[in-house]
Amino acid sequence: MARRFLAILLLALGVSVAAAQTFRVRYDAAAYSGPFTGSVAVYVSKTMKEPRLGPSWVDPEPVLVAHFADVGPGRWMVLDATTVIGGRKRIEAIQGTTDPELYRGERYGRLTYTIPVPPGSTYTAVFHFAETWFGSQGGGGGAGSRLFDVLCNGVLLERELDVYREAGGAFRALRRTYRGLKPTPNGKLVFQLVPGRNYAFLNALEILDEGRRPIGQHVQK
Repeated sequence: MARRFLAILLLALGVSVAAAQTFRVRYDAAAYSGPFTGSVAVYVSKTMKEPRLGPSWVDPEPVLVAHFADVGPGRWMVLDATTVIGGRKRIEAIQGTTDPELYRGERYGRLTYTIPVPPGSTYTAVFHFAETWFGSQGGGGGAGSRLFDVLCNGVLLERELDVYREAGGAFRALRRTYRGLKPTPNGKLVFQLVPGRNYAFLNALEILDEGRRPIGQHVQK
């Protein structure tokens, strides 16, 4: 995805945050070569006038500014396609997989992945999902709460995928395999996850040459 992504997790600890606050996240550019994925945690308590920053990530820019307004405990608010803040989210053990670490991170929103591959072959894409919000603690909902389409090079692969329903509940791994994918003439597989109801999301994506040669694996952290 060409646009950089940064998730900022606000742990509100029982209090709402006043509107129009701005947190500036800085790091020493000389200490990182980037690009990076991950998250910045912003912790707010009833007694703290200024937030303290949690573990670093980072985006390869010297300063990132995230604005938010009236984000209460357990609520999420999307500011734009690249920044998400709000609420408390706890990841439980992921069932139905021998590799639960694949599902520890996620990317969500309207997603696009452009993956270069050698032309002249066909490919298999394996999408890895685990619903950790709807049907879990704090999230409510369940089947039908999140629906999104999956496309490759503009061709619909699956309409209104419901990870919760297909996996049989929250915190359960789901693999979705799409075969016979042909790259564009310039050797690209362009995947899109398009929200229908609530945000699309993805934990990991694996691309395989159908001659069984692994192309690579992308894991969200």
